[in-house]
Amino acid sequence: NNANQFWTPDGVAATTNMFLWQPIPGSFYAPCVDGDYDMSVIGHEYTHIISNRMVGGPDDRLRDHQANAMGESWSDQASTEILHEFGLAPVGGENEWAIGPYVTGDPERGIRNYGMNASPLNYSNVGYDLTGPQVHADGEIWTATNFAIRQAMVGRHGAGTPAVQLACARGERAADACPGNYRWIQLVFDAWLLMPNRASMVDARDAMLAADLLRFGGANQDLLRNTFA
Repeated sequence: NNANQFWTPDGVAATTNMFLWQPIPGSFYAPCVDGDYDMSVIGHEYTHIISNRMVGGPDDRLRDHQANAMGESWSDQASTEILHEFGLAPVGGENEWAIGPYVTGDPERGIRNYGMNASPLNYSNVGYDLTGPQVHADGEIWTATNFAIRQAMVGRHGAGTPAVQLACARGERAADACPGNYRWIQLVFDAWLLMPNRASMVDARDAMLAADLLRFGGANQDLLRNTFA
């Protein structure tokens, strides 16, 4: 495996391990691929560092099944969103809304059961996986919901231009002067500060509604409520 090193805000060096992937783990020894070459993998793992410190405060972490499922979802959401805002979405025929299409060799679904843009899941599907409740599988429920919210926000506030997307990604424009996708991910991050670390998906929904009231004066309450429903 390879290691990517970065520095935490307090100056401590931290390392994330990006492993070599087998196409089908434990089945045969086909050529492995390097996780360092799939930014959706790196972005996913890095987002765990952020969400586990913002939800419930820096001295604890996400706890309980639905909170940890959303942790997997948030990592998927942020890793694809940063690629889109910086104009780095895949261009080799992969689904731009799949996680790990390179490392898994699955260009449509990546490592998940569904691409986030083609998921039939909703809250009634908690525990749907063959193994029963499982954080990665159940996280896809929250991902499907938030992808719908993202698209609805783009429909209301526009997609902007590549230059505007880049300026927003760099923090050079206020959130209320950015396209709908940026306003959505801003609410995702804002909501982390408004929920307990044992949050359910319903708690997280309420936190996003509260975040919209605080950040945008409630401008998207109807959109959020209708899409969550």
